[in-house]
Amino acid sequence: MYIIKFMKTSKLWNNIHELSIFDPQYPTKNAQDFLKYHVEGTGKNILDIGCGNGINAFMYKNSGLQVSVIDSSESVIGRLQSKDTDNEITAEIGNFTNLPFESNQFDYISAEAVLYYGDENSFISGISEIYRCLKDNGVARIYTKTDKDYWTINGDAIGNDTFRAKNHQYENGMLIYCAPYNKIVKHMIKFTDLTIGLEEFNYMSSESLKSFWVITASK
Repeated sequence: MYIIKFMKTSKLWNNIHELSIFDPQYPTKNAQDFLKYHVEGTGKNILDIGCGNGINAFMYKNSGLQVSVIDSSESVIGRLQSKDTDNEITAEIGNFTNLPFESNQFDYISAEAVLYYGDENSFISGISEIYRCLKDNGVARIYTKTDKDYWTINGDAIGNDTFRAKNHQYENGMLIYCAPYNKIVKHMIKFTDLTIGLEEFNYMSSESLKSFWVITASK
C-alpha cells in the first residue's frame, strides 16, 4: 500500500513541477527566519523535507550548512542536482513517512508545506520520522495547515480533519490535513521547547484564507 501511494504522489508532483506550476524563485520567509533565529554554530547539517526546486536548500548550503534533501518528485530532484554543480547536496527521492536516513543524523530538519499532504496518519508518521532522524537537542521547523485554512471550507471533508482538494490549479484531488491546535500539541508530545506560531494570508481574495501553524521544537 505504501509503494502504491508513493507512486501516485510522485507522479502527481512530477506533473506539477514539469509544468512549472509551483516554482518559487526566492527562499521563503519561513526558511529565512528558521536560519536566522534557530540555526547556530558551524559544521552543522540540515534535512529539507519536500525540498521542491531547492531554493531553500541552496540558501542553507550557502550559509555553510551540510544539506540533505528529499522530495517525492524524481524530476524536481534531477533539476536540483543539475544546479548543484559541486555535488555538495545529498538528494533522495522518497516520502516523509519513511525517510531514508539514519536515526539521530541531523542537527536541523525543515518540513515546510509538506506534512499536510495526506491524512492524519501520514502526518503522525512524518512527525515520528522527523523525531527519529533528529540528533539529541536537534531542532525541527514544521510549517503546516491549520483548521482555519481555505480547504476546511472549500474541500470535501473525509474525516479526522482531512479534506480532499477540488477545483484547484495543482492541489486538485490531493488529501489535505488541517490540524487544530490541540492535535498539533498532541502530535508533538515527544518534543521539547515547543512553540507554535500562526501565519495567515489571503493574496487572492477574502474567501481564500491560507492558514498555517509555524512549529519549532527540539528533541
